[in-house]
Amino acid sequence: MPLKMALAVAGVNKGEEDRAVAIAINALKTLSGTEREAVLAEYEVPAVVALNLEADLPWPEPMPLVDHLPASEVDLEAYRAWALERVNAITAKARAPLLTDIPGQEMLYLRKAEEAKRFVGLTEVPTDLKAAGFKFLADEVGVSAATAEDLAALWLEMDDQWSDLAAAMERPRLTAAAAIRGAEAAPEIAAALEAFEDGISGDQA
Repeated sequence: MPLKMALAVAGVNKGEEDRAVAIAINALKTLSGTEREAVLAEYEVPAVVALNLEADLPWPEPMPLVDHLPASEVDLEAYRAWALERVNAITAKARAPLLTDIPGQEMLYLRKAEEAKRFVGLTEVPTDLKAAGFKFLADEVGVSAATAEDLAALWLEMDDQWSDLAAAMERPRLTAAAAIRGAEAAPEIAAALEAFEDGISGDQA
């Protein structure tokens, strides 16, 4: 169902409203900000679509958009973009418990891990951590851990947890993305996405 048709059906056809709203929201969310503004300016957007879009509610499950539409009505590229975004969103959600989501934080974690590795390799703990090149340890001792030794151990444990999770997630994410990009029909995209979601759910169970 093309976006223009979905917008129209979402506003007037009660029997098809839920599905059309989902399609319209999904399609609009695949557009860039400029493209979305152009569509919203050109077409009359039903309130239910605008409100859901503005609230940035979670996208519905994709399967109904495939199972109940003829192949000719599926916007394959929009669906492909949607599926890729969903793969990345699921990956981000799985990583979230181990990350503080602020700009530059991942780089900071890397620097802390590097500093901790250098620290545990020392034969003697320096009296002035900052002067010895351990500025992150110096600033955080007494906050997250009582001693530099405990803090370095904490950072290395967190780095191990992050590495294990990232390694476990990366191959399935790349495999799903490759399958979705190479798919020639909507059911192939749905199957790749379902396999990815099932695999991630199984790993986290």
